[in-house]
Amino acid sequence: MNKIQKHILLVEDNPADAELIRVILSEKKPSSYMLHVKERLSEALDFLSGHKIDIVLLDLGLPDSHGVSTIQKIKEQYPFIPIVVITGNENENTGIEAVRMGAQDYICKGLIPNHYLTQTIEYAIHRQDSEFRLRQSEAKYKSIVDNIGIGVALINVDLTILETNSCMHQWFPQINIQNGTKCYESIQCFCNGAPDFQDCPVTATLKDGMAHTYTGKKDHITYQLLSSPLKDGSGQVKGVVLLSEDISERLSVEARLRQAQKMESLGTLAGGVAHDFNNILTAIHGFAALAKSEAEDNDSLKNDLSEILNATHRAGDLVKQILTFSRMGTCEKLAIRMDLIIKEVLKLLRSTLPSNIEIINLVGKTQEKIIADPTQIHQIMMNLCTNAFHAMEETGGTLKVSLEQISQEEIKANDLKSLKDRPHFKLMVKDTGTGIPTELMESIFDPYFTTKGIGEGTGLGLSVVQGIVKDCDGKIVVESTVGKGSCFTLYFPITKTDSAAASTSVQMEQWKGTENILLVDDEPSILKLGTRILSMGGYQVHTEVNGHAALEYIQKHHDRIDLILSDMAMPKMTGFELAQRLLELPFNIPIIIMTGYSHVLSTARIKEAKIKAVIAKPLFMENLMPAIRKALDKKSVPL
Repeated sequence: MNKIQKHILLVEDNPADAELIRVILSEKKPSSYMLHVKERLSEALDFLSGHKIDIVLLDLGLPDSHGVSTIQKIKEQYPFIPIVVITGNENENTGIEAVRMGAQDYICKGLIPNHYLTQTIEYAIHRQDSEFRLRQSEAKYKSIVDNIGIGVALINVDLTILETNSCMHQWFPQINIQNGTKCYESIQCFCNGAPDFQDCPVTATLKDGMAHTYTGKKDHITYQLLSSPLKDGSGQVKGVVLLSEDISERLSVEARLRQAQKMESLGTLAGGVAHDFNNILTAIHGFAALAKSEAEDNDSLKNDLSEILNATHRAGDLVKQILTFSRMGTCEKLAIRMDLIIKEVLKLLRSTLPSNIEIINLVGKTQEKIIADPTQIHQIMMNLCTNAFHAMEETGGTLKVSLEQISQEEIKANDLKSLKDRPHFKLMVKDTGTGIPTELMESIFDPYFTTKGIGEGTGLGLSVVQGIVKDCDGKIVVESTVGKGSCFTLYFPITKTDSAAASTSVQMEQWKGTENILLVDDEPSILKLGTRILSMGGYQVHTEVNGHAALEYIQKHHDRIDLILSDMAMPKMTGFELAQRLLELPFNIPIIIMTGYSHVLSTARIKEAKIKAVIAKPLFMENLMPAIRKALDKKSVPL
């Protein structure tokens, strides 16, 4: 197989010299070289523009060009074509100068051995190709170094910056390599311009030959310097590679992670507190309810007890809110009235917002409901109103909240195509604050996006709001004008559930029974209260203070037990573990779990343990008694 033919352009105005070179090249295989001869530089340049040439043999004494400038004229237009200069015998110095100007080599006329000419041609082509590949490699790695997002600088032993990448120069534009800038003169944010700065990582590396780091700030950005030694073959430090990285985002993420870990710890603490506090509330509510039922005609006492009962309800709601914000509460969608939750939030905010912010409450009473988790609706209101407060914090203003029902026709008229074809609630939260700049509108719902400073917000508020609204099959619309304020409009589909049927009064008679109930709780007051309430309902009650004692009683007297009512959080054996152990026994006894927080009881685990119901503490008779009756009635139905 023949080698690829090389095309040679000979620029020579002396026909005899040109013929000599032709003869020498023809001694090789005819297919090895193709010689093209031009007598003038202008002709050569025209020829190069339309042909692929591997090498140029160039005489420097041409009719239209003379001297080493001839090389420059070719290199300007065709920098990657190798040039071998042909010079006279007495002009060897000219050949050396030609090489300095960019020629690959030179040959003296009259002293051209046949093999030397072809060797020179092959060497020049190979050398030019190697240089081209080297330049490509350098360009590639320079591009990588320039685009890694980390500043890179080479520094010698006298602290002079020899070279930088574009990132380092962008961060520290005062670096001037041509003027021999010292590193302590250019990167003053780390060493305050002092060459003997004691924490300087560069000088430390030059002293001990080890890598060192240093962290500092510049223009509200936190940088970290990493200096690494450059050593010669004997291990002597000859310089330093200095890397500079913007670690502001990393520090921010680490801060959010620490905050999340704190919240997790607080959540664990909140769970434990909630359990004990709900037991206390259960006792307060239960005994107050019993006292009220026995108050007979003492209206004053009844009113006082009613206030205690109302307070326990509010305290129970407060515990639920704490558990929700600490991520320990359950998410349960119910048919709820939005107006009650919104009014409760506004009442809470009124006591916390400064007096220069006026709250206009345009939320009317409505019996219609939506399907949602009440704590999440509470969370939406708190997030939106808190954002409005921050927008008006400096100047004050007006926070207007309205809730109205809109028909299907209004939905169509407002081009709200993504909403379901049914009536909706329209919730508006409007402020007269600073407003949102147009360029930020597309980012406000992005997770962790925030315009607040470090420690002032997580950037999750609006992202959470949007997620909750979408989960409720709703829609959120934002309108804002810089300097005038913002308006968040939320749409929630109204449920078709019959609201009248959902609101029934407590009727003890329909929940009474005569069955035997095993009550298990480690809190004496709960056992005492539960015994009285269940006994008033006609039930026979036996109590145990822990799961092990209850299990032992069940094994001995299972025929006397119709239902087990157990607390969740008990020492040694939890209510869930008791339910699991119950599955191992050949007794079909239903079990109900009472809990102050049920984050460990997923729907799957409840079904797995065949738990009939989970009742949240604090226990209210209107929640407890129907659940017991329902579980017992299901048991009586043959399977």
